[in-house]
Amino acid sequence: MEWGDDNNMWIAVPPARKLYLIDPSTMEVRRSIPTLRNRPYGIFLDGDDLWCADTWMAKVHGLDPETGEVRQEVDVPGPEVHGMTLHDRAIWFCCAETHRVCTIALHA
Repeated sequence: MEWGDDNNMWIAVPPARKLYLIDPSTMEVRRSIPTLRNRPYGIFLDGDDLWCADTWMAKVHGLDPETGEVRQEVDVPGPEVHGMTLHDRAIWFCCAETHRVCTIALHA
C-alpha cells in the first residue's frame, strides 16, 4: 500500500494483477490499472511515477498512474522483490525466500 494523499491510497493486488486507487475512508475503488503479465508486489510513489515491483519479471517499473504506461524499468535479477519503498533515492526491498533486505539506486 502507498498513500497518494489524505484521500487516496494505492494498493497492489497480486492475484488480480492490478493496482487499485481507493478511497481509504470508504474502501471504494476509484480506478485500477493493469500491470504487465506480472505479479505486483510492493509499490511507492516518486514524483509523477507510481513504481511497482514485478516478482515474475524480476523488474521494478515506473508507471504513469493514470494509464499504467511503463515510463522506466529497473532490472532486479535477484533476490526476489517483495515489499518495497523509496528512501534517499534508493529502492529498498525485501526477499521472502532469503529474508534479505536489499537496496538498488534509483536514477533520476
